[in-house]
Amino acid sequence: MKMFTTPKNKIESLNEFSYWTFIEENLHNYYSDDRVLKSDILLRYLDGETIETEDLEWIKANYGSKSDVLSDLQNIEQQLFAESLDNFYKMRFAI
Repeated sequence: MKMFTTPKNKIESLNEFSYWTFIEENLHNYYSDDRVLKSDILLRYLDGETIETEDLEWIKANYGSKSDVLSDLQNIEQQLFAESLDNFYKMRFAI
């Protein structure tokens, strides 16, 4: 049985893997998908970055806590990544 080995340069590139780059490259309509914008706003809020007043008001009106924001952010990003992965496989295997 032949063992699978990963070349060193492949491991280095895996360490540099950006799931956002993967999503951008494989999600149809990435630039017009409202979930991408929503994710960006929520992430910037959680990171303590400055966000637009309208966005802050929207967050305060729709979420009870930072934990709620994080939960929604995780759900959105999981959806985006799952759709991107589906698209990747469909394109790779011409399904």
